[in-house]
Amino acid sequence: MSSYYCRTGSFYSSRKKPSIVFLLKPSPLPTYESMELVAGTCEIFAKSAVVEPICVQADSMFYGTVTKATKFSNKINADYMVYMDLSKSQGVYWYHAELVRPAAGMHLATYSHKWKAEPAATQETWFTLASRIIFRSLGKITVNITIESSPSYCDVYRDDIHLGDTGKDGFRNTYYLEKGSYKIKLCKPEYKDEEDTLKVEKNPTNYLEKFTLKRK
Repeated sequence: MSSYYCRTGSFYSSRKKPSIVFLLKPSPLPTYESMELVAGTCEIFAKSAVVEPICVQADSMFYGTVTKATKFSNKINADYMVYMDLSKSQGVYWYHAELVRPAAGMHLATYSHKWKAEPAATQETWFTLASRIIFRSLGKITVNITIESSPSYCDVYRDDIHLGDTGKDGFRNTYYLEKGSYKIKLCKPEYKDEEDTLKVEKNPTNYLEKFTLKRK
């Protein structure tokens, strides 16, 4: 059975969102470890609702040069490709990545970073990488939304889109939006709606507000 390095998408699925594929330069890292590292980034991309990661079999993941990786990415019709060189030494990971638009053979950006080989640090590294790629390639801005409410369990809307509810401990999530103004609205039966304006101007944008709803 073939192994896959990301857990969403398919070569043959119908994609409306721009697609992205991650390919790796051969390295001393075990294949399973490289795949697990990249899988974390793929999951972040899948949750972003902006780009869709393409799954690649393990035997099609490694290429000696960015040129060869670009040719493969173009063959599978990926809109974007990340070609990454991963390494590990004395408990520290390092990556050097190139963002490419395969159809045009266009280099868009370069990223490098070192971090401790710990789950929390790895998650933060992939989150930062995904945010930067989405921002540079598609002009989206990372928006971190944190909302507290009184009473609890209020429904949260961005314009007409229901994002969830504040639950017992508040609402927290990250989105990738275009510059502009958005309406944040909290609702709960038997209470008057409360609204606020979310201004998305810089990357990242952090929105932290507490809403107090009054009874009708």
